[in-house]
Amino acid sequence: MTELTNTPERQSRDPMNSDSDTRGVRPNLKRHWNRRWRRYLFALLALIPAILLTLPAIFAMRQGGCHLVGYIPDGGTTVEFDLRQVLANVPGPVVVWACLDESCVRHLGSSDRWTYFQDMNAALTDPETVDVRVVVRDHGRVVFDHATRLVELDEEQPNGPGCEPTFFSAGVRATPEGDLIQQ
Repeated sequence: MTELTNTPERQSRDPMNSDSDTRGVRPNLKRHWNRRWRRYLFALLALIPAILLTLPAIFAMRQGGCHLVGYIPDGGTTVEFDLRQVLANVPGPVVVWACLDESCVRHLGSSDRWTYFQDMNAALTDPETVDVRVVVRDHGRVVFDHATRLVELDEEQPNGPGCEPTFFSAGVRATPEGDLIQQ
């Protein structure tokens, strides 16, 4: 009769021996699953505080916090000039003087180039109104000259309400009759 028990004398001491009796032993899957589950749980618990700290910051930025919109200078006053009606019948080069309060800029070039443009005065940082004047000359002849016009400005804050910088802007249109009309 054959003995079915494996006595210590019959067991091989070499773990690499192919005759060893480990073929029938199954690994403990429960222990393996518990270790893997604990790692995932630990990683999840480590991420929860980071998520909870990040979400309110993102929510605050969307609800009215300041945000940057491209490159923006420190603010100032911008007036858009529409001279299309005045320069419609003026061929060739012109000289356009555009003044915001006492600061004037001279523009030279073809009449097509200066039909619509804007000038900025960074020194005017908190006005409600600005004095605007436009003079257009063609070969020394005055095509358009208007007395100074007081223009109301709109306040703009491109980074959100209460956020710097603050801009003030307006638009004027010159008419062939010699008027500057606020747009």
